[in-house]
Amino acid sequence: MPRPSQFDAIQTLRAQRVVADRTLAAATLAVEQAKRERDRLIARGAPRTAVDSAVTAYGKAVAVYDDARAARLTLVDQLAAESAKAAANLQQALSLFETLEGDLPIALFPVRLETRYTSTSLQIRIYPDAVNIKAHSEGLTETEQAAAKAYWQAAWDARLPRIDDKVDPGF
Repeated sequence: MPRPSQFDAIQTLRAQRVVADRTLAAATLAVEQAKRERDRLIARGAPRTAVDSAVTAYGKAVAVYDDARAARLTLVDQLAAESAKAAANLQQALSLFETLEGDLPIALFPVRLETRYTSTSLQIRIYPDAVNIKAHSEGLTETEQAAAKAYWQAAWDARLPRIDDKVDPGF
């Protein structure tokens, strides 16, 4: 089943949201710095022109913050809308799956058939082909396990001694 187009849109919006988060964090920091500078100048009794300049810088920083916050909220709303579309498509696919009839196969896997004839019946055995095997390979044999344990024990025993393993517990 092809991937719904909403997933690509969601990934794009998530990437844009990360950028918007960084922009918002930078704007927040700029507002805090501008406010701190304005308050410092007022507390020191700086000349009126310096205070006015700091107030203007603070106002600009707040405006940039407001724009960044609005842009992020817009992205979050768009992301929610795309997620809702994807969920609706998933629900539609699930409802289609539920309408399948149980007596008709939806996939045919290769199988091996073995038959035995008796005088009155036909006996059929069905074996799944390798495509249905869920494990890639068997686990380690006992010999392989013993060899692996011996290898790692030898590697551990051959390590250089440490001054204090509690201070530096790494391998």
